[in-house]
Amino acid sequence: MKNRDFLSPFTRKKTNDAKSLCESPALSNKGNPSPFKIQDQEKPLDLVVIDDVFPCPYSAFRLEEFMQLLRTFDNMRIYCNGTSLHLITKETNHDIICAFQEKYPSFSNKVVEWQGFDVAPSVQAKLAYFCFLHNVYYSLESIEQQRIPFVFELYPGGGFALGNDESDRMLRRVTCSPYFRKVIVSQKITRDYLIENKFCKASKIETVFGVVTPSERFRDFNDNSVRYGIDKDRLDICFVAMRYTPLGEDKGYDIFIQVAKELCKKHDNIYFHVVGSFDETVIDVSDIREHISFYGVRPMDWFDSFYQDKDIILSPNTHGKIQHGAFDGFPTGCCIDAGLREVAIFCTDDLHQNDGYFVDKAEMMIVEHNVADIVHKIDYYYESPDELRRMSTRGRAKIKQLYSLEAQLEPRIQILKQEIESSVAKKKDKRPDRHS
Repeated sequence: MKNRDFLSPFTRKKTNDAKSLCESPALSNKGNPSPFKIQDQEKPLDLVVIDDVFPCPYSAFRLEEFMQLLRTFDNMRIYCNGTSLHLITKETNHDIICAFQEKYPSFSNKVVEWQGFDVAPSVQAKLAYFCFLHNVYYSLESIEQQRIPFVFELYPGGGFALGNDESDRMLRRVTCSPYFRKVIVSQKITRDYLIENKFCKASKIETVFGVVTPSERFRDFNDNSVRYGIDKDRLDICFVAMRYTPLGEDKGYDIFIQVAKELCKKHDNIYFHVVGSFDETVIDVSDIREHISFYGVRPMDWFDSFYQDKDIILSPNTHGKIQHGAFDGFPTGCCIDAGLREVAIFCTDDLHQNDGYFVDKAEMMIVEHNVADIVHKIDYYYESPDELRRMSTRGRAKIKQLYSLEAQLEPRIQILKQEIESSVAKKKDKRPDRHS
């Protein structure tokens, strides 16, 4: 999933299809066995996870979810191969794991440095769990050989795209496995896609809207904010994202800059702020240089102070720019982070993923991928700062409701517990369930 990718010090390489995204030499375990020996188990693990990023702290949603799994399941193990770390950090997999084990010694025996995606032959488990399509796809052969049932989480990205032939091939292979039990989706469009294209029956799909959000974001809100029309006379609008395309078209950076230029022609007290892998050379901003600031890539804790005097986060992102069928979740993780700090969210929803979760114009402002529409809507709130403030307050309340740990983690854990229990109940029958 791309919700926290803005933390990366790199830009992701542009890919034309899911195959080029996933199938690289670094992702192969063939002929490259792990140097770490796994002792024979006295009993099967309750849960095994294979992942390409954990425990890197820059993938905040994944860190939060897997940490909760480690706390919940005593008899589990996470195999960390680090094959996608180059997208978000310069640190090595070994250094990240050592730092994690030093910080969390009680989990050190559950988190294993690994190479590739094959599970060691000595490992037996009641259930396997994966985040993103490519992780389960490249682990599938060894999982099937060891007859381990599995659940996977199908976020946007990570090899999954809509109407993409290579993505469909991988997805069909995974959902046709006799060991496939459940898929967790975060968006209605993903659920509809699975059902309409007959990847699996609805009974195999569990929907948990949104994404796991780190628990510290829900601490009591210390409102030291400085807001337009109440505490200050200037309107501050921010854009937070990583650049994956030449002009950041997928995130709508080109639209953001056009909006900025149009608003600066009309108002001399609107200022723009860009966080992520963008600078003044990506698109010429010389005509608004006094009204725009670039901050580069920043760590998560930096945003606490950054958002204190920001009024709007503008996210005019769109789909199909990185590769055919690629899309973001709604809203993006950057919007959720800003909204939790009572910054008003102005975002696109060109795939109609909202489905009633947020009330448009009351809890967020849904905009078109269109400069004129965005300028018109920002102009309205420029003249109505009290309404802007109320929308940001309501937006934070809705985010707390939808993205709480109870709403996000508890359903996921219950799904895993149920499938572990089901695996135990079916243990006497050595034949795998046939796909239905």
